[in-house]
Amino acid sequence: MRAGRLRCRVTLERPVETATPSGAKKLRWQPVGDFWAAVEPIRGREYFSANQIRDEVDAKITLRTPRDIEITPQLRVRHQATLYSIQSVIDVKSAHRTLELMCKTHAARAGR
Repeated sequence: MRAGRLRCRVTLERPVETATPSGAKKLRWQPVGDFWAAVEPIRGREYFSANQIRDEVDAKITLRTPRDIEITPQLRVRHQATLYSIQSVIDVKSAHRTLELMCKTHAARAGR
């Protein structure tokens, strides 16, 4: 993969459940790491291919496979003011070098 394609800085986040002083459980998101990635809206042909796997895929996020973090659909991606839930993780050519994350845009923005 050419490094020039990975020009967007994204943050992977994992859910962490914490207790409030009243004992109620609250979900917050903890940063796992920052990565250089390519964030691309899904185009015609790619959309229909992805649609067979998942229904509402809005973007494909490509990044190098991290060595110390397992990326799963339980994580989410923050890019600028947009949050993406990961619908599927694809190991390109099963080479463990590049991952494609098929993502759906969250309704809420990152600042909230």
